[in-house]
Amino acid sequence: MKKLIIFDFFGVICDEVGLPWFREYFPKESFVEIKEKKCLPLDKGDLKEEIFFKDVAVLAGAPDEDVRQDWMGRVKINTDVLDLISSLSGDGYQVVLLSNAASKFIRDILAKYSLEKYFTDIVISAEVHMSKPDPAIYQLTLERNNAKPEEAVFIDDNSNNVTTARMLGIHGVVFKDVVALKNELDVLLK
Repeated sequence: MKKLIIFDFFGVICDEVGLPWFREYFPKESFVEIKEKKCLPLDKGDLKEEIFFKDVAVLAGAPDEDVRQDWMGRVKINTDVLDLISSLSGDGYQVVLLSNAASKFIRDILAKYSLEKYFTDIVISAEVHMSKPDPAIYQLTLERNNAKPEEAVFIDDNSNNVTTARMLGIHGVVFKDVVALKNELDVLLK
């Protein structure tokens, strides 16, 4: 029986923020290098958020605080997903957030939109110094929530992250839209 439902944040609960910004400011070839040198260390907590925004602002030719504010301005919460999360919590499921993100950035979003109340646990990559699709972050999430892989469902818009979850025995769902997600969960949670 499923008891733990794990949600990704960016691309599921909130629209993507960084990726569209990078697409706007950099050619695809440049982004691959920036992702490797800046985004991945930021997600793992190995690069401070202030340094990240300063560095990418310099590369984009923009003031660093303007970049962070631009990113915050792109935040759009999917209220339909929040309604689904509320119904799952009401049905007795533990709902957990598992996100690759800079700690302060995502914590500011969670606080601004009062989102902490939706989750029994929040696992942020920068705070645990590992990121999806590293199997260790999924194992940590299961351990922190006293769940076995077969008791969990993982929802993410990134198919690579879902593939890792499935390899660990967690039921993985690639998020496309809330209607498709509701339909898949209706089948999974019966």
